[in-house]
Amino acid sequence: MNATPHPQPAGPTVVDAVHRFSDILAGLAARKEAKVTVADVLDAFGDRAFGALLAVFAAPLALPMPPGVSAILGAPLIFIAFQLMIGRPTLWLPKALMNRSMRRAE
Repeated sequence: MNATPHPQPAGPTVVDAVHRFSDILAGLAARKEAKVTVADVLDAFGDRAFGALLAVFAAPLALPMPPGVSAILGAPLIFIAFQLMIGRPTLWLPKALMNRSMRRAE
C-alpha cells in the first residue's frame, strides 16, 4: 500500500481563527465606549455565545446555594440549551435583554 501525504490547506486554519474566551473579554474591556451592552457581548462571541452563557449560568450551580437559586439559574439554561438543540446558528435573546448595558470598569 502506497501512503501519500495529505496536502496542508493554504491560508489560516480554524485553530488560528478561534480566539480564547479571555481574549474576547479583553477586547470588550479595551473598547472606548463607557458601556457594553449584552448585544455587544453576543456579537463578540458569535456562535460561541451559547457556551459562554451556559458556563456563566451553570457555574454557580456547582456550589451549595440556597433553595430557589437553581430554578432562577436553570430557566436561562433551559432557554439557551433549547436554542442550541434546535440548531439556531446564533443565540437569540429578547430585545429588552439585548439592550441592557453594563458600565465598563475604568
